[in-house]
Amino acid sequence: MANHSNPPQENDAAPAQPPGAAVALVTTPPKSKLIRRLWQISLASLALLVVLILLFYAAMHSTRGSQGLVYLAEKVAGGSLQMRGVSGRLADELQADELIYQDATTRVVVSALSLKWRWQSLFDAPLEIEKFSATQVKITSPASATPSSLPQSLQIPLAIKIKQLAVGRLIFTTLGTVSNFGTITAPSADKKITQTEEIDASFTALVGAINIDAKQYLIDAAMQTNWGHIAVKGSMQSHRPFAMQADFRYAGQALSALPTTQLLGTVTGSLGLMQLQAQASADKIVLDVVEAVTPVANKSTTAANKPTTAADTNQKKAGLQGSASAQIAPFAPLVLQNLALDLKQLNLAEFIANAPATTSTAATNEVIS
Repeated sequence: MANHSNPPQENDAAPAQPPGAAVALVTTPPKSKLIRRLWQISLASLALLVVLILLFYAAMHSTRGSQGLVYLAEKVAGGSLQMRGVSGRLADELQADELIYQDATTRVVVSALSLKWRWQSLFDAPLEIEKFSATQVKITSPASATPSSLPQSLQIPLAIKIKQLAVGRLIFTTLGTVSNFGTITAPSADKKITQTEEIDASFTALVGAINIDAKQYLIDAAMQTNWGHIAVKGSMQSHRPFAMQADFRYAGQALSALPTTQLLGTVTGSLGLMQLQAQASADKIVLDVVEAVTPVANKSTTAANKPTTAADTNQKKAGLQGSASAQIAPFAPLVLQNLALDLKQLNLAEFIANAPATTSTAATNEVIS
């Protein structure tokens, strides 16, 4: 009987693959293994973060560690910040022989800095500084041919509160071309270029407190100037038009020919146009020698050559009372816009030598233009 079965065809079916080969291409790790890896990565990251925090905490609470953090901050700042002679701890109290900050428009040099603060307040505004003291703070700006103008804003990126401020001397200077106050070396490759540094204003014995936030400046401070002692307490908005309200007290001798004067007043308005109101008083002690009555024959005891004693001397006060008001525009070509004076019991002879004797009331209201 003939065999009619067909011979096997070569392409009827693909050759079978090994059982494990196809499975190896599609097999994925079990879900539990993936979760385990994620947990390991998370725990490692958390452990690293804890270690960094502990190292940072330890560094802040040691002098050597604080010096290292300051060095790191200087490198991050790219040369705009320098601190020399650092001692103490960043955690609470830090001292530095000198701190220098410089950007494109301003250079600040703080000498003999002492800082007491709460570093935790970096994460809880405002930044609280218990005490900031320095023997000198110098702020230098470059000279400019363009007149100063009212700024757009005086907001700062970080709210700050200084509870106790003490600065021996505060100096504002400008780099110019002509000055009698000395020279400093300007940054240059050849170190031969020099610029003059002119003192614009100088204050001494500055004490007080400052609180600055996103909306306003609060200040309560007292200082000594070349013209006398000034104390100010008030506020100013940090955005235009910079509305302000302050009380001030002045005591001093503005000019050698004038008596010691006291002013109590207020400042209102804005930084662009300030309104000043003040009450003034001036006193000068004048000695009035009472001549003794003596016999004419006894020339040795006449009033001309009789010694003056305390019993022969009376004291009287040359008083001056009055009020003043003014409008001041710090950024205008003419700073003093208006001045009004009302002086009572004015006797120029009691204050100025060789002046005529007067006892009068003087009033003036000048609009300056």
